[in-house]
Amino acid sequence: MYRKTDNYIVFELDQNHIIDYQVELGKSISQIATNDKDVVFRQNATFAFKENDIYKPIGNIVKEGKLNQTMSSTSKWSAFIVPKNGKPYVGVLNPNDISNVKLGFQSTPQIVKNGQVFINSKEEATPSDVANSSTQRSAIGIKANGAIVLVTTLTSFTLNELAKLMINLGCVESLNLDGGGSTSSNYMNEKIVKNERPVSAAIVVRQKQDNGDGNVSTPLIIIDAGHGGIDSGAENKALGLKEKELTLQISLYQYARFQQLNVPVALTRNKDETLDSTPRTKRVKDSGAKYCISNHINAGGGKGVETIHSIYADGKLAKKLYDAIISCGQLGRRVFTRTLPDNPKRDYYYMHRDTGSVDTTIVEYGFIDNAEDVVQVQKNWQVYAESVVKAFCEYTGVKYTPPISTGENELQNALKVIQEQGAINTPDYWIKNAVKNGQVNGEYAALLIQNVAKVINQLQTEIITLKNNQGSNPPLTPKPEPKPDPTTPTEPKPIEQPKTWDQVLKLATDTSVYFQVGGKNGTGVLLKDGYILTAKHVIHPDVNMKVQTYDRTWYDITFISQHPDYDIALCKITDYKPTTPFVELSNRGIKTNQKLIGVGHGLNVKWRSKEGVVCNDSLPTEKWKFDCSLPFDSDDSGTATLDEYGQVTGIAVQRVSVGIKVGSVSQVTQDSAIINIKDQKVQSWLKENKIIK
Repeated sequence: MYRKTDNYIVFELDQNHIIDYQVELGKSISQIATNDKDVVFRQNATFAFKENDIYKPIGNIVKEGKLNQTMSSTSKWSAFIVPKNGKPYVGVLNPNDISNVKLGFQSTPQIVKNGQVFINSKEEATPSDVANSSTQRSAIGIKANGAIVLVTTLTSFTLNELAKLMINLGCVESLNLDGGGSTSSNYMNEKIVKNERPVSAAIVVRQKQDNGDGNVSTPLIIIDAGHGGIDSGAENKALGLKEKELTLQISLYQYARFQQLNVPVALTRNKDETLDSTPRTKRVKDSGAKYCISNHINAGGGKGVETIHSIYADGKLAKKLYDAIISCGQLGRRVFTRTLPDNPKRDYYYMHRDTGSVDTTIVEYGFIDNAEDVVQVQKNWQVYAESVVKAFCEYTGVKYTPPISTGENELQNALKVIQEQGAINTPDYWIKNAVKNGQVNGEYAALLIQNVAKVINQLQTEIITLKNNQGSNPPLTPKPEPKPDPTTPTEPKPIEQPKTWDQVLKLATDTSVYFQVGGKNGTGVLLKDGYILTAKHVIHPDVNMKVQTYDRTWYDITFISQHPDYDIALCKITDYKPTTPFVELSNRGIKTNQKLIGVGHGLNVKWRSKEGVVCNDSLPTEKWKFDCSLPFDSDDSGTATLDEYGQVTGIAVQRVSVGIKVGSVSQVTQDSAIINIKDQKVQSWLKENKIIK
């Protein structure tokens, strides 16, 4: 599993992966093991020293029970060890006892032990610049089930912060690896860092190959999203459509569906990435896949779907995919193949010509410059994409099950019954609003239930009244007049949807401000109309106060108010600009184990992002505060904590001892005390200052 956030990259190995350690002197991470087609991920490993202008790895290295390198200077360092039998672990790599070691290499220090933060730098004699700095870092961790987790950070982390990240990722043991300028990783031959240091050694993750019993763990199919990056492909400027975006949308959908169907699958690209013909075809060839589907949207004045196969293929798969898309209502144009004009023995398209033995089919779903075609593709792209998935499964003999239905027909039938009973006027409003992306919109559904309940209650009341007045056989009650659908202002407010954590982090970054008050520094958060919420001890009403926003603009600020009892205060930008970003205050409150994100300016590192979870929803003696595993350092006072909706739940004011439970293991660490925005006294103070109603 590969995942990239704004702050780190994580790759978790599964049963189809093999971990290795490879040394190639003078080479950078993305240059190591490039001739091996089974490599899916590379990452920097142990520390290195420079000798005769060449970096060389430091520490003991063991492979297959043999000592490849030994150094007495690292005798106290910990090691990552994969035994020939059993789960990986972090421990001591004894050069005299390596017969049972399949793979082992040293680094320093160990940072997680038994699911707890365990910075072992003193005992291991870790160099001070490694132990005490905040910099880009990398680490290797092990989960309780033995799964290996590799991490490279994209922003600065202390060892303590790195340890907490590894615990949050589920690791019970973890070892710090080299960092700073040596930090680098490489996924599917995608270069992450522009100028990599030639560290000469890398952790290499390989995809398992066919073991001879038919259980092939390499991809059966690789999906190619045509074009990307600076190459937009065909465009429809009037509609704002680009081929590269449509092909990626289709490819990501198919990738997810194949995963649901347990079909081994890979992608040439999973984002908007420039990918020329050579690296694109290399990814296809190196994947080990048997089949490739290259998704495209056509242009040039035609209409309908086309599929194109190699001159050396029989065309059966291309015809199968073509027929599948036509069966969904798209117009068919042709199934064909094409040769180079000057060489009839070579394919015209490089996706056929340069992908080796991979059976590649190019699918052109329609023409982006045809008015009817582009509407069909926009409207039905998911239907077409699913038809390709189904057809491929049928062609290869893979069991196919359709995607989970959203139940729209059932919804329409139910709403029709409700309409007949007078609870709603027409079903159209409710079909549009009650279900979003296949999920019931709770707020609308609740209103619908209330309407139905009112009708039922009215009918029951009328029946009881009639029974009392006319005996046990009352006449039928006339149908009540239909209730009008809600409209403004009675129309229900759409329920808020959670944001992605990347969106929350961006919002937290954009709205975090750096305080400069006399000789003190701190953090605050921008609210609507230029108001700033911070910790009371950060400000000083009698001195000149300034804040710096994320665009690096300095503003003078004016003191507005401070809470009489709690460590929280309000200021306001003197020269407020309406375009200044701001964040809303949460009206939901917090709950234990809820994830929160904050961006502060601690340890003189501006706009440093942090994340943690709510440990206790109130402190024993200070009920207006909650504690959180979000790290807290000097000058972080006033940092706002944002929830999954991108709204402020609290303001960090001090460091506290926090108890965290990871699985069945409890630990104590120094983290943050947060003033709860939903505390009654805080709410009253905010209302007095017209921040909330």
